[in-house]
Amino acid sequence: MRCRGMPSTAIRSLQYEPAARALDIEFISGRRYRYSGVPEETARAFRSAFSKGRFFNARIRDRFACVELTAEPEEWGVEWVDRRLPDTTSSAPRKEKGA
Repeated sequence: MRCRGMPSTAIRSLQYEPAARALDIEFISGRRYRYSGVPEETARAFRSAFSKGRFFNARIRDRFACVELTAEPEEWGVEWVDRRLPDTTSSAPRKEKGA
């Protein structure tokens, strides 16, 4: 369930993943948070609430565990990660630079 372009002065968008019971909220400031353990009926009520900010403050904030989501910089593509991860498949000890 995705809700974008909603009329709210605080919340830009929200997305709910029922299987994970995870509610992702993007605020107007650009900060994004994932709230865990949110029942689907709460997410649906949030989506249809007249005042998203008021609903969030009363029924979601401080009631569910959350983490802030951060976007990976574009330069952190798969190639970057593959080049930078230590080789854990080799049984030989790795030499540090300058050793």
